[in-house]
Amino acid sequence: MNSAPHARSGVAGGMLSAARLLGQTLGAAGVAILFRRLRPRRLNFALCLAALLALAGAVVSLVRLTSRRRRGRHD
Repeated sequence: MNSAPHARSGVAGGMLSAARLLGQTLGAAGVAILFRRLRPRRLNFALCLAALLALAGAVVSLVRLTSRRRRGRHD
């Protein structure tokens, strides 16, 4: 958003929102397909795997946020 010209910031925001919505829609459709096709035992494994991946993503985000704050203090 910062790299978009000021006159086009509304368009850039709209494109960002559309991309997020598309990702959410495809993700929800994928989960629905998995729920429909997997047996209960395999579904539990898939949900546990998804939870671990979400946790890993949260840790990566936290590390990035922490490193940005540290760089901001020393610059």
